[in-house]
Amino acid sequence: MNVPRWILHDAEKAAARAAAVLAGVLACGLSGCVAPFAEMQSARLAGPGNVEITPGYSYVKAGSEGQSWKAQDDFSLQVATGVTDRVDLRARYEMIRLSGEGWDHRYANAVALGPKVALDPDRVAFYAPVGFGFGGGVSTSNSWMFHPTLLFTLPVSPQFEVNPSAKAQIWLNNHGADNLLAFNLGFGFGKDVRQWAVRPEFGVLVDPKDHGHAWHFSIGVSGLIQGHH
Repeated sequence: MNVPRWILHDAEKAAARAAAVLAGVLACGLSGCVAPFAEMQSARLAGPGNVEITPGYSYVKAGSEGQSWKAQDDFSLQVATGVTDRVDLRARYEMIRLSGEGWDHRYANAVALGPKVALDPDRVAFYAPVGFGFGGGVSTSNSWMFHPTLLFTLPVSPQFEVNPSAKAQIWLNNHGADNLLAFNLGFGFGKDVRQWAVRPEFGVLVDPKDHGHAWHFSIGVSGLIQGHH
């Protein structure tokens, strides 16, 4: 049976849009920010000699031109270690379970590493990870991204805080792809959020040059392991 060319053309455009959104999510650190564009962190630093560990989960949907679909489930682990009073080094790993026709039960991975710098201690920080994706059909050589991120923390009480953030996702070696923007609104609550916190978060990833977008709901738990000074 011959398929009309316009149907193939529309299918190719839809596949390209989905691939672009997926590639941005995979390379995020990253996400980065994802899922990888989720943060699940505050503007606070771990501090010299301390380590902060944050496992998390993200449910990610994508959409374009009035349609939406589940894109993936992300299972993440973030580890931050204090270098100085004003700088942490933060690493992230994501295992990504892809969804959708032809993608179900396929797994990809993403990793990122970068410094987190306190601009206004415990209130504003700049996070600058670089990351890439691999596995699950991802072209690693085309997935490298830089994710400059501004993190804000609004403390309400010792048990509750609000953590908005914004980031850009900038391609490093995929010159045909659009750079993306992500905005997140997270919360932290616990007996003392400086020591441990449950971190629910909502966020959206947008392409300023197109109608494609993705959004997530995430939940993480962060705990601070204090070293010996």
